[in-house]
Amino acid sequence: MSIFEYDEELHMKQVKEEGRQEGETHEKIKVMKKMIDKNLDVDTMGELLDEPIDFVEKICKFVKENPSANVDTIWKML
Repeated sequence: MSIFEYDEELHMKQVKEEGRQEGETHEKIKVMKKMIDKNLDVDTMGELLDEPIDFVEKICKFVKENPSANVDTIWKML
């Protein structure tokens, strides 16, 4: 097999993994929006979601500045 040949199986694994990660991120953003509505602090959110504080702060700041933004809009901002 040449290094220039297309490996469909590998490509499909990569696409599936990217989709899985995107889905996880969408779900975490959705949960973070609910946590923001309940006035949880950034440290608590980061700890509960096992996410870095800078990621949580970035999402919180965007949601507070754009309260009507949906999960897709927030995800695209990342």
